[in-house]
Amino acid sequence: RSHFASGQRSCRRPPTLRRNWALARCAAMAMALALARGRQAAAARHGAAAAARGYGTSLPIPTPPAGTGAVFHSRMQPPKYSLSNPKWFGIFFAMNVGVYSGHYFYLRFLMRQNPPNP
Repeated sequence: RSHFASGQRSCRRPPTLRRNWALARCAAMAMALALARGRQAAAARHGAAAAARGYGTSLPIPTPPAGTGAVFHSRMQPPKYSLSNPKWFGIFFAMNVGVYSGHYFYLRFLMRQNPPNP
């Protein structure tokens, strides 16, 4: 028996389909919540010490053998530039604003306009 049998032209689902759809949506939301909690727990296991510094290396830092002193001292290869994430992104976005504003300034004020079609 169709739900259009009464002559009612409605796009609503029958009650049993609506109930099943609600259950499927609820199960999908529960699965997404469980995945999010798992990601949050994994991020917490990494520790807050790694998140405190926004720059550096993710590679293992070599340690000298016992009794040899410091093999890799700080003057061996000083970094040329060392920018934190906020400074780098600040420069990056300022550069983008300059590029786009220069482009539109050129289009608006410096470039000649084409004459209208005859």
